[in-house]
Amino acid sequence: MWLFRRDLENIELTVPAKIRTSNTLALRQLVRDGVGISLLPEWSVDEDIKSGRLVQPLSGWKISVGAQESAVWVAYPSRAYLPLKTRKFIDFFKKQILSEGSNS
Repeated sequence: MWLFRRDLENIELTVPAKIRTSNTLALRQLVRDGVGISLLPEWSVDEDIKSGRLVQPLSGWKISVGAQESAVWVAYPSRAYLPLKTRKFIDFFKKQILSEGSNS
């Protein structure tokens, strides 16, 4: 099920999948070939949208994860020995995500 949000309005779409993969490049090619639709990162399809090869059917909507606007997970092996550069990256990324959410 895909969840979308626009202002205070939410919609849920059930999209039956005939093919499943976590490979973004494969999904993009399948969509280009007309096999179906997919949720893809904008950066991966910007040129296709600009050229008209692909269209955004719900361009005014944002993907939603439950009651939240979006979700990000950071996976690392252990908190006990977290390298400083990893901690700095997580803090920077968190700040960027939170500030972006307050600007929209």
